[in-house]
Amino acid sequence: MEIINSLFLGFIFLFSVVIHEVSHGFVADSLGDPTARINGRLTLNPLKHLDPFGSVLLPGILFLSSLISGRGIIFGWTKPVPINPSNFKDKKYGTLKVALAGPLSNFLIAILFGALIRFIRIYQTTFFQNLVFYFGYIVWINLMLFVFNLWPAPPFDGFHILS
Repeated sequence: MEIINSLFLGFIFLFSVVIHEVSHGFVADSLGDPTARINGRLTLNPLKHLDPFGSVLLPGILFLSSLISGRGIIFGWTKPVPINPSNFKDKKYGTLKVALAGPLSNFLIAILFGALIRFIRIYQTTFFQNLVFYFGYIVWINLMLFVFNLWPAPPFDGFHILS
């Protein structure tokens, strides 16, 4: 069961990061920068966003070491969506809007699944209790991504928000 939970966490982490990156690309595209679209990065297909080291090798090594040791932390990253701020219609706030899009997408996912938890908690079946458990993971992962990406240091979104 622990391996299944770990794989589920990895799956949710991957798709949460992909949604985060695609959000940057969609906002940039709506502001006049087609770079992400031209590069095929406005897709939820995780293969388009994988970084060979940060998305596959490092998380795989950390996952195996956590299985062996019984504890550990697993992290990774995807390729950032390419943007070209010189294409933005809104030169003054375009970069800010694009930088905010990723963390806000994670925050909205957390809010959505948090609301679902509140709604389905009233049902006392094993199925719904399991949903609450897994939805809780989705909320936690997305809130962590929201906070983590607001770190005001390069290459995080918080740095670009403050720039």
